[in-house]
Amino acid sequence: MLISNLISESCVVTNLTGTNKNEVLHNLSIVFADILPEVSAEQILEIFKERERLGSTGIGKGIAIPHGRMDGIKSPIAVFGRSVAGVQFKSNDGKPVHLLIALLSPTGSGKPHLQALATISQLLNRESVRTRLMEAEDQRSLYRVMISEENI
Repeated sequence: MLISNLISESCVVTNLTGTNKNEVLHNLSIVFADILPEVSAEQILEIFKERERLGSTGIGKGIAIPHGRMDGIKSPIAVFGRSVAGVQFKSNDGKPVHLLIALLSPTGSGKPHLQALATISQLLNRESVRTRLMEAEDQRSLYRVMISEENI
């Protein structure tokens, strides 16, 4: 699966605001609600909160991949957010999260959901990518960093 199949440039938030996990998840949910007008930000936030109750999606190295499934979408879709200041996310390594890719997949989509999570994880696990994402100046630059890695 290609990252460009999951994220469009308009779904990239250069300076994600929020001082805690819930605020950041809410702000990502607002972006989803803008591109999925039939769903409210509150509904999307509840999906992410439900998943977080199972355990933090902060996987370490400054990365979080909040995710969930919902009715009404046809394929996985994601929103990228960068928090320059960092947010405590109860990550495995205890460090703040700076790079988040939130993923929504259709209810009942087993393999596509797992493929999307694997694609995101492979991208963000590369230290060079994380560095370039933190140094990117604007939305377009952030998006280009992500898609430049698709064929590697």
